[in-house]
Amino acid sequence: KTHEEYLRVLGKGDFDLVLKSIGEQLGLDGLVAYHLTFIGVSESVRGFVHHDTKGTGGSVYNVIIPLLLEEDVDPELILVDDKYEKKGGFKYSVGVASMMGDDAMHGTLECDYLNIRSKHFEDGKLGGMRLAATVYIADVNEQNVDAITTETLTQIFPLADEKWLMSQRGRHWRVEGGYSIAYDKGRKKFRFEDEYDDCDNLVKAGMCESDTEDTRVKCLKSCHIYIEEGPSSIRIINGGVYDNKDNKVEVCAQNRTGVRMCKIYADDSTIPGDFITPPLGPGEIFPILWRNNRARRTTDYAFQIGLPPELTSELLSFCNRLGITDLFRSLVGDDPIKPDKDDHTGKFFELTDGNRWYAQRPAKYWTSNMHWVSPADEKTHEEYLKVLAKGNFDMVLDALGKYLGLEGLVAYHLTFIGVSHSEKGFMHRDTYGTGAAVYNVIIP
Repeated sequence: KTHEEYLRVLGKGDFDLVLKSIGEQLGLDGLVAYHLTFIGVSESVRGFVHHDTKGTGGSVYNVIIPLLLEEDVDPELILVDDKYEKKGGFKYSVGVASMMGDDAMHGTLECDYLNIRSKHFEDGKLGGMRLAATVYIADVNEQNVDAITTETLTQIFPLADEKWLMSQRGRHWRVEGGYSIAYDKGRKKFRFEDEYDDCDNLVKAGMCESDTEDTRVKCLKSCHIYIEEGPSSIRIINGGVYDNKDNKVEVCAQNRTGVRMCKIYADDSTIPGDFITPPLGPGEIFPILWRNNRARRTTDYAFQIGLPPELTSELLSFCNRLGITDLFRSLVGDDPIKPDKDDHTGKFFELTDGNRWYAQRPAKYWTSNMHWVSPADEKTHEEYLKVLAKGNFDMVLDALGKYLGLEGLVAYHLTFIGVSHSEKGFMHRDTYGTGAAVYNVIIP
């Protein structure tokens, strides 16, 4: 999150102009500012000559931006000629950045600003320093990501994580245009989880900062190392426990650049059930929260979403027109599919549209007469998609994609489901292990 704040400052300072010039003149495909620091010094007894990066194919540069320089001092940077190994002093200038790329040997020259009267203090007291911003930029690709990670990701953040670095690829400038820091859309989708079961306890013990080699790396989610799109905080208004109809809940959600949007929701207490159910406008998303339990989330991956009104009417009209509604009345009425003990069973139907559909009933252990009716081939599947289009399901996809920070969405598995009797709910999950990339959208 702090990384993103630094990027916003670069955006305000028109760092896009710098990236565009570098990218075009060096013939690069794309650039991202991925490693951001400030660096300061007031004394150096002997310059340590080193390189910031090597083996990246000329695709990484450390852009050093002088911010504060003392007057009437010697050159600040030592550079080494890579052919003759000759050393020379380079003088920084405010308004001009230096770029250190592959095998560029350099270091801080000897200096002592502690005993000079600095112009940066109003009273001219003793004690000067040099301050610069350093911005690592890279044209990241599959061939150099390992070298960039190994050579340059050596500080507390970013972690030496190739997947995170690849998610940044071409984020801030691309040769074809359309990318910038000023109008930054953030990195691509990047999934991460805690690897330890006791991360909550480790966080409470302060291990995120005291154990940077293990806890900070293994408890990425609990330590808030990376930004997680979607709900970021939930707070009960007017009371610590959600126990009466006057309570309201504030839900804050953030995007992948760390920008938070907060809204206060009031529960519709006339709707029965154990979960908060606020009125939602089309495309508005709300996590499923417990009533009477401090408004706690049931799971990180369950939501309510307001629908465009035409979606329900188009789907129901389609069901009525094709005979799907009447088919369900029969299936969950006096002519059900006979359930099998262990497996789902089904049969084919041709409805009034001339397309093939398949009705299924789950196994007996579901203890209900639930049936679902689905397209039996791709042609029928496409007909279902046309109905979703008429009902403006695009609004739902757009809202979900933006809220959850997804790269793209497809409606790929389409059914209708009906039930009239259930002895006991069969607990199950529709999906797992997808990296939170799959959701079953249930539309009453």
